[in-house]
Amino acid sequence: MKWLIEVLVFLDEISEMDKYGQSRLLRVLQEKQIMRLGDDKYIPVDMRIIAATNKNLMELIKEGHFRQDLFYRLKVLTMNLPPLRNRHSDVKYLAHHFLEYYKRKHLKQLEITSTGYDYLAEYDWPGNVRELRFFIERLVVIANERVITEDVIRKYWEDREDESDPTNTTYDTSLLSEENRITSALAQCNSNITHAAKLLGMDRSTLYRKLKNYRIGIKKTY
Repeated sequence: MKWLIEVLVFLDEISEMDKYGQSRLLRVLQEKQIMRLGDDKYIPVDMRIIAATNKNLMELIKEGHFRQDLFYRLKVLTMNLPPLRNRHSDVKYLAHHFLEYYKRKHLKQLEITSTGYDYLAEYDWPGNVRELRFFIERLVVIANERVITEDVIRKYWEDREDESDPTNTTYDTSLLSEENRITSALAQCNSNITHAAKLLGMDRSTLYRKLKNYRIGIKKTY
C-alpha cells in the first residue's frame, strides 16, 4: 500500500534560496515525491507551497540569481502585502491578536486600552509585523500592570525609534542598491546589528548572511 503524504510548507524569503536549493525544490514540485536522507525509496507527496519575499523576483531572474521555471511554478496565486507603516489601521487588530495569544502562552491577564492601541498605531514599525509581535510578547512577559495604557507602553518601550532616534530614517532608500541600504543602515545604527536589521525589515541572521555575501565589515564608531 502506498501512502500519499500531504505537506504544507511556508518558505520565507524565498529569494535567499541558493541555486542548488531552487533546483531541488523545483524537482519536488514537478515530480511530487521526496526521498528521506539515507533512503533509496521515493515517497509520493501532495505539496502546497506558500512563499514570501521582499524582493522583485523578476529582477533576480534577469540577474541570474533566481530560476525562471521555479518562479512560474510558484506563481499560481500572488498577494502583495504593503509594509505595516502603510497600513496603520491594521496595527490594533494584529496587536490584539498577539496579545491574546501570548496571554494564553504565558498565563498572564492584562488588557491594552484604546489609547494604548492608538499609541502603537502611530509607530511605523520598521521591522514590520515581526517587530510588533515580539514587542507584544515582551510586554506580556515583563509588564507588572494589568491595564496597559499609553504611559505603560512608553515605560517598557525604551528602544522605540522616534524622531530623535538616530536609527530613524527620513529619506527614501528604496532607490539604493541592497548593499548601499545595508551600509547606510549600519551607519545610522552605529553598526548595531539588531537596530540595523529592524531598520531594514529583516532578521539578524539574514543580515549577517548578507554582510558576508557583500563582504561588509562591522566597525563601530563612537
